Amino acid sequence: MIRTTLFTLAVLLVLPAPAAEAQKSPFTVPRRVFADLLKIPLEPPDVNPTVHSTREEEGLIIEDVSWPSIDGDMAPAFMVRPAKAAGRLPAVVCLHGSSTNLWAPQNDIGMPNEGVDRFLEVAEPAFKRAGAADRLVVHRPPGEHAMTIESFEAAFQFFEKFLKGK
Repeated sequence: MIRTTLFTLAVLLVLPAPAAEAQKSPFTVPRRVFADLLKIPLEPPDVNPTVHSTREEEGLIIEDVSWPSIDGDMAPAFMVRPAKAAGRLPAVVCLHGSSTNLWAPQNDIGMPNEGVDRFLEVAEPAFKRAGAADRLVVHRPPGEHAMTIESFEAAFQFFEKFLKGK
């Protein structure tokens, strides 16, 4: 994954830009090449999100949302933002790739149990269909969000198995 990403970035940086396109924006050509590599449209897709639930906890608004992706699958997500914020806010998008090591303590405010359950309802059948059921590893220990020795060990074992092939 890291090699593929670095290769993609290297390709994007060394490709020559046609003069007319280069004048529009320095990002025009890399965006087009990246879209071509991923076989996705250059223009952003229409996104019609559905909000499944909204709640406030400890000064945060947590929304359980989903939207149809360009390939027809539903993309689930949690949107977390300060309850008293106004105006535009920066966004952090965390995507998961072909292997997932999910550490989701049962009382973790950032990973509500109903969201983890919903994720697993979608992810488990998808991983099985792809012949990669062993690449979805889920840990749901008791407690709140914490980086414990057990969570580091689980991550280390996951990386050893799927990144190093051991």
